[in-house]
Order: sequence, then structure tokens, then C-alpha cells
Amino acid sequence: MLVQDADMEYDPFEYTILLEPNLKGKADVVYGSRFKGDTSRIWCSLFFQTCSQISTYRICKLAIKFLEARS
Repeated sequence: MLVQDADMEYDPFEYTILLEPNLKGKADVVYGSRFKGDTSRIWCSLFFQTCSQISTYRICKLAIKFLEARS
């Protein structure tokens, strides 16, 4: 069984590489990494994670101001 997130964490063309240790009986479970071997993905992920945190903070701050104004 292979679990694939909607964000296409794994390249479908690399499924055979990901499953190979399991299919050969060398592993019960295999985990892939979107970062191993590709440092550009690390920086991209860090960028998006930072943007996500900033936007979450700003949305929460706006929500608090809105709730305070209502009371």
C-alpha cells in the first residue's frame, strides 16, 4: 500500500523506487522524504511554512480584534 497526500509529496514516477525495499522483502515499511537529495525543496518548504505562520498569526490577530469589537 502506498499513501499519497493530495499535495503530491511523492513523484508518481518514483513509486517503484519508494516501494522497492518492501517488494524485495527487505523492509516492512518504507517512508519517503520530500527533502532527501533536493535542497531546493527544503528552502521552498521553509519559505511556505514561514508564510503560513505569518498569515495564521495575522488572521488570528484580526479575529481577536473583531471579537473584541463585538463585545
